[in-house]
Amino acid sequence: MDDILGSGGSYAPGPTSDGAFANCDAVPETLNGLASETRIGISPAQILKFAEGVHDTKIRWQPSETATYAPETGEHDIQITVTHTDGEARLVEYETKKSTGEQVLTDDISFSDCASLATVEVDVQVTIKSDGGALDESLTGTLRARSKSWATLSLPVEVDRLGGSFKIVSTKPAGITLIQAAIELAFSPVGVSGSFGGLFEMRSADAIGIGAGGTLAAIGDDASCDGGGLPIALDDALGEMSAQDALDLVAAVQSAKVKWRDGTSPAATLELVHDGASVCAILDPALLSGPNAPGMLRFGARLRVTSDDGRLDGDLPVTVEATPAKDGTLGQAAIALGGPSLIEATATNLESEFGIHGIDAATYDGVSVALELQVEAPETAPRLTGTLKVNGYLEPTCPPPPKDLSMGTPGCPGAAITELEVGTFSSE
Repeated sequence: MDDILGSGGSYAPGPTSDGAFANCDAVPETLNGLASETRIGISPAQILKFAEGVHDTKIRWQPSETATYAPETGEHDIQITVTHTDGEARLVEYETKKSTGEQVLTDDISFSDCASLATVEVDVQVTIKSDGGALDESLTGTLRARSKSWATLSLPVEVDRLGGSFKIVSTKPAGITLIQAAIELAFSPVGVSGSFGGLFEMRSADAIGIGAGGTLAAIGDDASCDGGGLPIALDDALGEMSAQDALDLVAAVQSAKVKWRDGTSPAATLELVHDGASVCAILDPALLSGPNAPGMLRFGARLRVTSDDGRLDGDLPVTVEATPAKDGTLGQAAIALGGPSLIEATATNLESEFGIHGIDAATYDGVSVALELQVEAPETAPRLTGTLKVNGYLEPTCPPPPKDLSMGTPGCPGAAITELEVGTFSSE
Protein backbone atom coordinates (compact mmCIF):
# COMPACT_ATOMS: atom_id res chain seq x y z
CA MET A 1 0.00 0.00 0.00
CA ASP A 2 2.89 2.36 -0.59
CA ASP A 3 0.90 4.94 -2.51
CA ILE A 4 -2.51 4.70 -0.81
CA LEU A 5 -2.30 8.30 0.31
CA GLY A 6 -1.19 9.34 -3.14
CA SER A 7 -1.18 12.98 -4.07
CA GLY A 8 -4.64 13.86 -2.81
CA GLY A 9 -6.74 15.59 -5.43
CA SER A 10 -9.39 18.25 -5.61
CA TYR A 11 -12.91 17.28 -4.68
CA ALA A 12 -16.07 18.58 -6.23
CA PRO A 13 -19.49 17.05 -6.85
CA GLY A 14 -19.76 14.99 -10.04
CA PRO A 15 -20.10 16.57 -13.46
CA THR A 16 -23.44 17.33 -15.02
CA SER A 17 -24.69 15.35 -17.99
CA ASP A 18 -22.86 17.67 -20.40
CA GLY A 19 -19.55 17.23 -18.59
CA ALA A 20 -19.56 20.57 -16.75
CA PHE A 21 -18.76 21.25 -13.10
CA ALA A 22 -20.79 24.21 -11.86
CA ASN A 23 -19.34 27.11 -13.86
CA CYS A 24 -16.57 24.96 -15.41
CA ASP A 25 -16.62 23.40 -18.88
CA ALA A 26 -14.88 20.08 -19.60
CA VAL A 27 -11.97 20.01 -22.07
CA PRO A 28 -11.03 16.33 -22.67
CA GLU A 29 -7.69 15.19 -24.09
CA THR A 30 -7.19 11.60 -25.23
CA LEU A 31 -4.06 10.07 -23.73
CA ASN A 32 -1.60 8.05 -25.79
CA GLY A 33 -1.56 5.07 -23.45
CA LEU A 34 -2.31 3.79 -19.98
CA ALA A 35 1.15 4.71 -18.73
CA SER A 36 0.79 8.33 -19.85
CA GLU A 37 1.76 10.77 -17.12
CA THR A 38 -0.52 13.75 -16.56
CA ARG A 39 0.00 17.13 -14.97
CA ILE A 40 -2.01 16.00 -11.91
CA GLY A 41 0.43 13.17 -11.27
CA ILE A 42 -1.96 10.31 -12.04
CA SER A 43 -1.76 7.85 -14.92
CA PRO A 44 -4.62 5.57 -16.05
CA ALA A 45 -2.43 2.57 -15.20
CA GLN A 46 -2.24 3.67 -11.55
CA ILE A 47 -6.02 3.72 -11.32
CA LEU A 48 -6.49 0.40 -13.09
CA LYS A 49 -3.94 -1.21 -10.75
CA PHE A 50 -6.53 -1.25 -7.96
CA ALA A 51 -9.81 -0.83 -9.86
CA GLU A 52 -9.42 -3.48 -12.57
CA GLY A 53 -10.06 -7.14 -11.84
CA VAL A 54 -12.49 -9.20 -9.77
CA HIS A 55 -13.85 -7.74 -6.53
CA ASP A 56 -15.76 -10.11 -4.24
CA THR A 57 -17.69 -8.22 -1.59
CA LYS A 58 -21.14 -7.91 0.04
CA ILE A 59 -24.40 -6.21 -0.81
CA ARG A 60 -26.74 -5.29 2.05
CA TRP A 61 -30.35 -4.61 1.08
CA GLN A 62 -31.80 -1.80 3.17
CA PRO A 63 -35.30 -1.97 4.64
CA SER A 64 -37.53 0.73 3.20
CA GLU A 65 -40.77 2.28 4.46
CA THR A 66 -41.59 3.20 0.88
CA ALA A 67 -40.99 0.02 -1.11
CA THR A 68 -40.62 -3.72 -0.76
CA TYR A 69 -38.52 -5.55 -3.32
CA ALA A 70 -37.35 -9.00 -4.32
CA PRO A 71 -35.75 -11.48 -4.69
CA GLU A 72 -32.97 -10.60 -2.22
CA THR A 73 -33.14 -9.25 1.31
CA GLY A 74 -30.49 -8.86 3.98
CA GLU A 75 -26.83 -9.48 3.14
CA HIS A 76 -25.65 -11.32 0.02
CA ASP A 77 -22.41 -11.94 -1.82
CA ILE A 78 -21.75 -9.84 -4.90
CA GLN A 79 -18.99 -10.02 -7.49
CA ILE A 80 -17.88 -6.97 -9.43
CA THR A 81 -15.52 -7.38 -12.36
CA VAL A 82 -13.88 -4.40 -14.04
CA THR A 83 -12.10 -4.90 -17.37
CA HIS A 84 -10.21 -2.49 -19.58
CA THR A 85 -9.64 -3.70 -23.15
CA ASP A 86 -9.50 -1.02 -25.82
CA GLY A 87 -11.41 1.66 -23.92
CA GLU A 88 -10.21 5.22 -24.22
CA ALA A 89 -8.24 7.02 -21.48
CA ARG A 90 -8.46 10.78 -21.08
CA LEU A 91 -7.27 13.71 -19.05
CA VAL A 92 -10.24 16.03 -18.64
CA GLU A 93 -9.30 19.62 -17.87
CA TYR A 94 -11.84 22.24 -16.79
CA GLU A 95 -12.00 25.91 -17.66
CA THR A 96 -14.35 28.72 -16.69
CA LYS A 97 -17.41 28.88 -18.88
CA LYS A 98 -16.94 31.49 -21.57
CA SER A 99 -20.67 32.14 -21.63
CA THR A 100 -20.76 33.93 -18.25
CA GLY A 101 -17.36 33.78 -16.54
CA GLU A 102 -19.35 33.86 -13.31
CA GLN A 103 -18.11 32.09 -10.18
CA VAL A 104 -20.77 30.07 -8.39
CA LEU A 105 -21.08 28.21 -5.11
CA THR A 106 -22.00 24.52 -5.10
CA ASP A 107 -22.08 22.30 -2.00
CA ASP A 108 -20.15 24.95 -0.07
CA ILE A 109 -17.21 24.78 -2.50
CA SER A 110 -16.47 27.80 -4.65
CA PHE A 111 -14.96 26.68 -7.94
CA SER A 112 -12.81 29.75 -8.44
CA ASP A 113 -10.08 27.59 -9.98
CA CYS A 114 -11.54 25.25 -12.59
CA ALA A 115 -8.07 23.88 -13.33
CA SER A 116 -8.04 22.19 -9.91
CA LEU A 117 -10.85 19.86 -11.05
CA ALA A 118 -8.73 18.03 -13.64
CA THR A 119 -9.67 14.33 -13.79
CA VAL A 120 -8.22 11.16 -15.29
CA GLU A 121 -10.90 9.05 -16.99
CA VAL A 122 -10.71 5.44 -18.21
CA ASP A 123 -13.51 3.68 -20.12
CA VAL A 124 -14.13 0.16 -18.79
CA GLN A 125 -16.48 -2.81 -19.00
CA VAL A 126 -18.21 -3.93 -15.82
CA THR A 127 -20.10 -7.06 -14.79
CA ILE A 128 -22.03 -7.18 -11.49
CA LYS A 129 -23.61 -10.36 -10.14
CA SER A 130 -25.26 -10.92 -6.76
CA ASP A 131 -25.65 -14.48 -5.49
CA GLY A 132 -29.46 -14.32 -5.28
CA GLY A 133 -29.87 -13.16 -8.86
CA ALA A 134 -31.20 -9.67 -8.11
CA LEU A 135 -28.35 -8.07 -10.06
CA ASP A 136 -26.78 -9.65 -13.14
CA GLU A 137 -25.53 -6.71 -15.14
CA SER A 138 -23.09 -6.22 -18.00
CA LEU A 139 -22.38 -2.51 -18.48
CA THR A 140 -19.89 0.01 -19.78
CA GLY A 141 -18.78 2.98 -17.74
CA THR A 142 -16.02 5.47 -16.99
CA LEU A 143 -13.65 5.37 -14.04
CA ARG A 144 -12.93 8.90 -12.82
CA ALA A 145 -10.09 9.87 -10.47
CA ARG A 146 -8.39 12.98 -9.13
CA SER A 147 -6.38 11.00 -6.60
CA LYS A 148 -4.03 8.04 -6.79
CA SER A 149 -6.11 6.32 -4.14
CA TRP A 150 -9.76 6.85 -5.15
CA ALA A 151 -11.72 6.24 -8.35
CA THR A 152 -15.48 6.39 -8.87
CA LEU A 153 -17.74 4.67 -11.36
CA SER A 154 -21.34 5.75 -11.94
CA LEU A 155 -23.57 3.30 -13.82
CA PRO A 156 -27.11 4.52 -14.56
CA VAL A 157 -29.36 1.74 -15.88
CA GLU A 158 -32.82 1.96 -17.36
CA VAL A 159 -35.14 -0.13 -15.19
CA ASP A 160 -36.36 -2.24 -18.09
CA ARG A 161 -32.74 -2.99 -19.03
CA LEU A 162 -31.72 -4.47 -15.68
CA GLY A 163 -30.28 -7.92 -16.36
CA GLY A 164 -31.06 -9.49 -13.00
CA SER A 165 -34.38 -10.37 -11.39
CA PHE A 166 -34.65 -7.31 -9.13
CA LYS A 167 -38.17 -5.93 -8.94
CA ILE A 168 -40.31 -3.64 -6.81
CA VAL A 169 -43.05 -5.71 -5.21
CA SER A 170 -45.14 -2.99 -3.55
CA THR A 171 -44.96 0.64 -2.48
CA LYS A 172 -46.52 2.77 0.22
CA PRO A 173 -48.40 4.73 -0.87
CA ALA A 174 -49.31 2.96 -4.08
CA GLY A 175 -48.29 4.64 -7.30
CA ILE A 176 -44.58 5.13 -6.56
CA THR A 177 -42.49 3.91 -9.48
CA LEU A 178 -38.78 3.26 -9.89
CA ILE A 179 -38.03 5.05 -13.15
CA GLN A 180 -34.21 4.95 -13.16
CA ALA A 181 -31.78 2.56 -11.48
CA ALA A 182 -28.21 3.45 -10.62
CA ILE A 183 -25.16 1.57 -9.38
CA GLU A 184 -22.53 3.81 -7.78
CA LEU A 185 -19.09 2.31 -7.07
CA ALA A 186 -15.84 3.58 -5.59
CA PHE A 187 -12.50 1.76 -5.77
CA SER A 188 -9.33 2.16 -3.73
CA PRO A 189 -6.25 0.07 -2.89
CA VAL A 190 -8.04 -1.18 0.25
CA GLY A 191 -11.32 -2.27 -1.34
CA VAL A 192 -14.55 -1.33 -3.07
CA SER A 193 -17.75 0.26 -1.80
CA GLY A 194 -20.91 1.66 -3.32
CA SER A 195 -24.67 1.50 -3.50
CA PHE A 196 -27.63 0.43 -5.61
CA GLY A 197 -30.63 2.69 -5.83
CA GLY A 198 -32.39 4.94 -8.22
CA LEU A 199 -34.91 7.64 -8.93
CA PHE A 200 -38.51 7.22 -7.78
CA GLU A 201 -41.57 9.02 -9.11
CA MET A 202 -45.06 9.35 -7.68
CA ARG A 203 -47.83 8.81 -10.23
CA SER A 204 -51.58 9.17 -9.88
CA ALA A 205 -54.47 9.21 -12.30
CA ASP A 206 -54.12 12.91 -13.02
CA ALA A 207 -50.59 13.89 -12.01
CA ILE A 208 -46.93 12.93 -11.91
CA GLY A 209 -45.12 13.91 -8.74
CA ILE A 210 -41.57 15.11 -8.33
CA GLY A 211 -38.97 12.33 -8.45
CA ALA A 212 -36.72 11.58 -5.50
CA GLY A 213 -33.60 9.46 -5.21
CA GLY A 214 -33.29 6.54 -2.84
CA THR A 215 -30.68 3.97 -1.81
CA LEU A 216 -31.91 0.39 -1.71
CA ALA A 217 -28.65 -1.41 -0.95
CA ALA A 218 -25.15 -0.68 0.34
CA ILE A 219 -22.14 -2.37 -1.27
CA GLY A 220 -19.01 -3.12 0.73
CA ASP A 221 -17.32 -5.61 3.03
CA ASP A 222 -18.55 -4.36 6.39
CA ALA A 223 -21.73 -2.58 7.48
CA SER A 224 -19.82 -0.64 10.13
CA CYS A 225 -18.23 1.41 7.34
CA ASP A 226 -21.45 2.10 5.41
CA GLY A 227 -21.35 5.68 6.69
CA GLY A 228 -18.10 6.22 4.80
CA GLY A 229 -14.84 4.40 4.39
CA LEU A 230 -13.51 0.93 3.68
CA PRO A 231 -12.88 -1.69 6.37
CA ILE A 232 -9.32 -2.65 7.32
CA ALA A 233 -7.79 -4.45 10.28
CA LEU A 234 -6.51 -2.72 13.40
CA ASP A 235 -2.86 -3.11 12.40
CA ASP A 236 -3.28 -2.59 8.63
CA ALA A 237 -1.40 0.46 7.40
CA LEU A 238 -2.83 3.40 5.52
CA GLY A 239 0.31 4.94 4.16
CA GLU A 240 2.64 4.70 7.17
CA MET A 241 0.05 4.73 9.98
CA SER A 242 -2.41 2.27 11.51
CA ALA A 243 -5.21 2.38 14.06
CA GLN A 244 -2.94 0.45 16.42
CA ASP A 245 -0.51 3.36 16.18
CA ALA A 246 -3.29 5.64 17.46
CA LEU A 247 -3.97 3.34 20.42
CA ASP A 248 -0.25 3.22 21.19
CA LEU A 249 -0.01 7.02 21.01
CA VAL A 250 -2.73 7.49 23.61
CA ALA A 251 -1.16 4.80 25.80
CA ALA A 252 2.11 6.73 25.66
CA VAL A 253 0.54 9.74 27.44
CA GLN A 254 2.14 9.05 30.80
CA SER A 255 1.21 12.24 32.62
CA ALA A 256 -1.96 14.33 32.16
CA LYS A 257 -4.17 16.66 34.13
CA VAL A 258 -7.64 18.17 33.90
CA LYS A 259 -8.24 21.75 35.03
CA TRP A 260 -11.73 22.49 36.36
CA ARG A 261 -13.55 25.82 36.49
CA ASP A 262 -12.68 26.19 40.17
CA GLY A 263 -8.98 26.23 39.29
CA THR A 264 -8.10 22.79 40.66
CA SER A 265 -5.95 20.61 38.38
CA PRO A 266 -5.94 16.96 39.44
CA ALA A 267 -3.96 14.32 37.59
CA ALA A 268 -5.90 12.33 34.98
CA THR A 269 -5.41 8.99 33.27
CA LEU A 270 -6.63 7.81 29.86
CA GLU A 271 -6.97 4.25 28.62
CA LEU A 272 -8.20 3.71 25.05
CA VAL A 273 -9.39 0.24 23.92
CA HIS A 274 -10.59 -0.69 20.42
CA ASP A 275 -14.25 -1.78 20.39
CA GLY A 276 -13.55 -4.68 18.01
CA ALA A 277 -15.40 -3.35 14.97
CA SER A 278 -13.68 -2.68 11.67
CA VAL A 279 -11.40 0.30 11.25
CA CYS A 280 -12.70 2.47 8.40
CA ALA A 281 -10.11 3.88 6.00
CA ILE A 282 -11.44 7.21 4.69
CA LEU A 283 -10.09 8.00 1.22
CA ASP A 284 -13.05 9.67 -0.48
CA PRO A 285 -12.09 13.36 -0.88
CA ALA A 286 -15.72 14.28 -0.18
CA LEU A 287 -15.37 12.96 3.38
CA LEU A 288 -12.05 14.60 4.15
CA SER A 289 -11.32 18.05 5.50
CA GLY A 290 -10.12 19.65 2.28
CA PRO A 291 -9.65 19.09 -1.44
CA ASN A 292 -6.06 17.86 -1.04
CA ALA A 293 -6.34 16.22 2.37
CA PRO A 294 -4.68 12.81 2.80
CA GLY A 295 -6.64 9.79 3.97
CA MET A 296 -7.53 9.12 7.59
CA LEU A 297 -8.64 6.23 9.80
CA ARG A 298 -11.85 6.20 11.85
CA PHE A 299 -12.78 3.58 14.42
CA GLY A 300 -14.81 3.05 17.57
CA ALA A 301 -13.29 2.57 21.00
CA ARG A 302 -13.93 2.75 24.73
CA LEU A 303 -12.17 5.49 26.67
CA ARG A 304 -11.53 4.90 30.35
CA VAL A 305 -10.95 8.32 31.87
CA THR A 306 -10.32 9.00 35.56
CA SER A 307 -9.13 11.91 37.69
CA ASP A 308 -7.40 11.80 41.06
CA ASP A 309 -10.06 13.97 42.68
CA GLY A 310 -12.78 11.39 41.90
CA ARG A 311 -14.80 13.74 39.66
CA LEU A 312 -14.09 11.57 36.60
CA ASP A 313 -14.47 7.81 36.60
CA GLY A 314 -16.05 6.85 33.28
CA ASP A 315 -15.93 4.22 30.55
CA LEU A 316 -17.16 6.10 27.47
CA PRO A 317 -17.98 5.08 23.88
CA VAL A 318 -15.85 7.26 21.60
CA THR A 319 -14.93 7.68 17.96
CA VAL A 320 -11.25 8.01 17.08
CA GLU A 321 -9.96 9.69 13.92
CA ALA A 322 -6.28 9.20 13.09
CA THR A 323 -4.66 11.58 10.61
CA PRO A 324 -1.13 11.48 9.19
CA ALA A 325 1.79 13.86 9.48
CA LYS A 326 3.52 15.09 6.32
CA ASP A 327 5.70 11.98 6.16
CA GLY A 328 2.66 9.67 6.26
CA THR A 329 3.22 8.45 9.81
CA LEU A 330 0.61 9.11 12.50
CA GLY A 331 0.31 12.82 13.25
CA GLN A 332 -2.73 13.04 15.53
CA ALA A 333 -5.45 10.96 17.16
CA ALA A 334 -8.68 12.91 17.74
CA ILE A 335 -11.14 11.41 20.22
CA ALA A 336 -14.80 12.45 20.50
CA LEU A 337 -17.69 11.15 22.56
CA GLY A 338 -19.86 8.82 20.49
CA GLY A 339 -23.54 7.95 20.78
CA PRO A 340 -26.30 10.08 22.33
CA SER A 341 -25.02 12.99 24.42
CA LEU A 342 -28.38 14.02 25.94
CA ILE A 343 -29.61 12.24 29.05
CA GLU A 344 -32.25 12.75 31.72
CA ALA A 345 -31.48 15.65 34.01
CA THR A 346 -30.29 13.95 37.17
CA ALA A 347 -26.89 13.77 38.79
CA THR A 348 -27.36 9.99 39.01
CA ASN A 349 -27.38 9.63 35.24
CA LEU A 350 -24.35 11.83 34.84
CA GLU A 351 -22.56 9.48 37.18
CA SER A 352 -23.82 6.18 35.75
CA GLU A 353 -23.70 7.06 32.04
CA PHE A 354 -20.61 9.23 31.92
CA GLY A 355 -18.79 8.77 35.21
CA ILE A 356 -18.98 12.52 35.93
CA HIS A 357 -19.44 13.25 39.62
CA GLY A 358 -20.21 16.31 41.70
CA ILE A 359 -22.72 18.03 39.37
CA ASP A 360 -26.33 18.56 40.45
CA ALA A 361 -28.43 18.61 37.27
CA ALA A 362 -31.77 17.76 38.86
CA THR A 363 -33.29 21.18 38.17
CA TYR A 364 -32.69 21.03 34.41
CA ASP A 365 -34.82 19.53 31.63
CA GLY A 366 -31.78 17.97 30.00
CA VAL A 367 -28.01 17.79 30.09
CA SER A 368 -25.52 17.69 27.22
CA VAL A 369 -22.06 16.21 27.55
CA ALA A 370 -19.34 16.88 24.98
CA LEU A 371 -15.82 15.45 25.10
CA GLU A 372 -13.14 16.26 22.53
CA LEU A 373 -9.50 15.25 22.96
CA GLN A 374 -6.48 15.47 20.66
CA VAL A 375 -3.23 13.59 21.12
CA GLU A 376 -0.46 14.79 18.83
CA ALA A 377 2.69 12.84 18.00
CA PRO A 378 5.65 15.23 17.91
CA GLU A 379 9.21 13.93 17.93
CA THR A 380 9.26 14.15 21.73
CA ALA A 381 6.52 12.99 24.13
CA PRO A 382 2.85 12.88 23.00
CA ARG A 383 0.96 16.13 23.58
CA LEU A 384 -2.61 15.97 24.95
CA THR A 385 -5.18 18.76 24.65
CA GLY A 386 -8.96 18.82 24.86
CA THR A 387 -12.10 19.75 26.75
CA LEU A 388 -15.01 18.18 28.59
CA LYS A 389 -18.16 20.36 28.67
CA VAL A 390 -21.33 19.71 30.64
CA ASN A 391 -24.30 22.01 29.95
CA GLY A 392 -27.77 22.03 31.46
CA TYR A 393 -30.75 23.34 29.55
CA LEU A 394 -34.27 24.44 30.34
CA GLU A 395 -37.01 24.17 27.74
CA PRO A 396 -38.98 27.42 27.26
CA THR A 397 -42.66 27.72 28.08
CA CYS A 398 -44.25 28.65 24.77
CA PRO A 399 -47.59 30.45 24.54
CA PRO A 400 -50.40 28.45 22.91
CA PRO A 401 -51.37 29.35 19.35
CA PRO A 402 -54.23 31.87 19.08
CA LYS A 403 -57.71 30.69 18.22
CA ASP A 404 -57.72 33.08 15.28
CA LEU A 405 -54.73 31.94 13.21
CA SER A 406 -54.98 35.08 11.10
CA MET A 407 -53.49 36.91 14.05
CA GLY A 408 -50.26 35.02 13.56
CA THR A 409 -48.44 32.56 15.82
CA PRO A 410 -46.44 33.97 18.73
CA GLY A 411 -42.76 33.22 18.73
CA CYS A 412 -41.06 30.86 21.15
CA PRO A 413 -37.53 31.38 22.51
CA GLY A 414 -34.91 28.67 22.35
CA ALA A 415 -33.77 26.59 25.28
CA ALA A 416 -31.87 28.37 28.06
CA ILE A 417 -28.43 26.80 28.38
CA THR A 418 -26.26 26.94 31.49
CA GLU A 419 -22.65 25.87 31.64
CA LEU A 420 -22.39 23.41 34.54
CA GLU A 421 -18.75 22.40 34.24
CA VAL A 422 -15.76 22.64 31.93
CA GLY A 423 -12.62 20.55 32.23
CA THR A 424 -9.53 21.35 30.17
CA PHE A 425 -7.14 18.46 29.49
CA SER A 426 -3.43 18.86 28.94
CA SER A 427 -0.15 17.03 29.24
CA GLU A 428 1.70 17.75 32.46
